[in-house]
Amino acid sequence: MAITAYTGPIVSFGSAVQQSTGNTLPADYNTQAAPSFAYLGWGVLDQRGYYSYKPGGGLSSPLYGWAPSGAIPVIDAVPGTISSMAISTSQAATAGTALTLLTASTLAVTINQSVVNPITGATVTGLLAIDTVMTPLTFGSDANINVWDPLNAISRCINITSIASSSLPDDSGMYWSVKGYDVYGYPMTERIAGSSATSSIAVAVTSRKAFKYIEQIIPTNSTGVLNSTTVMAGVTDTYGLPLYAAQTPYYQAYMGGVLLSSISTFTAGSTTTATSTTADVRGTFASSIASDNSVRLIVFQTLRPANIAADTTAGVTGVTQYSSE
Repeated sequence: MAITAYTGPIVSFGSAVQQSTGNTLPADYNTQAAPSFAYLGWGVLDQRGYYSYKPGGGLSSPLYGWAPSGAIPVIDAVPGTISSMAISTSQAATAGTALTLLTASTLAVTINQSVVNPITGATVTGLLAIDTVMTPLTFGSDANINVWDPLNAISRCINITSIASSSLPDDSGMYWSVKGYDVYGYPMTERIAGSSATSSIAVAVTSRKAFKYIEQIIPTNSTGVLNSTTVMAGVTDTYGLPLYAAQTPYYQAYMGGVLLSSISTFTAGSTTTATSTTADVRGTFASSIASDNSVRLIVFQTLRPANIAADTTAGVTGVTQYSSE
């Protein structure tokens, strides 16, 4: 494809304005005003002669410049209070039988939600949404331009707590199969290995992947036995990043105005083919400040040029999620 070049500047406007009054011209009213999207973003052209655009040069004359820059606001929300029973309350667990999820919404979860699976186009119902449902901001009278809304972009790692009534809980050798969806509605499955306690009647295990929607949690025997008498599932203060991050400097997280990036545990997004046990495909960070339904979490991310240039399914939004569906 040929390069299209303009001498610029290029101006995009919503509606013409009368210079004398500053009022919008009625005949030029734009009902579809919305942000403009650019595939792979807008870069900055290197203006030095050898590297810059040369009129008439065509494809044989390459251009140079810098990838899009600037921090993108990806999360701006108040997380619900951390709770070990936010997803399912204390109950007996049976291998092969799904846990009973919460039946009433709380500050940390919203029940009976639905999401469109982007792979199949089918609507999945009856899901438990962590914090709130991911809904976009829409623009224009036809609402066909959508921007992912930071107010709804929280996803979290979950934890499962096992309790034994008369001895130390030992669930080693079995695992918890968690099926759900990510913040964009893509199906994902994680296999969380069970564990055993050494000095407490309770032991907790935590997912590596950040979920937005939970469909089911099933205890499954492998080589071990489910020995705990009761279990519960909840949310943690480890959050999923909406865009891929390879290193800490590519995200800036604030909790109640306090910069977390340098004092919180960060796990980079996995770059290998996702499996049921690999890390989150975009990356996670553990907040050192507990959520309490009042402290606001604000996260900015900067795109890494190498990921912009990568294949779209393994670049800005990470590798494809693993799902057993």
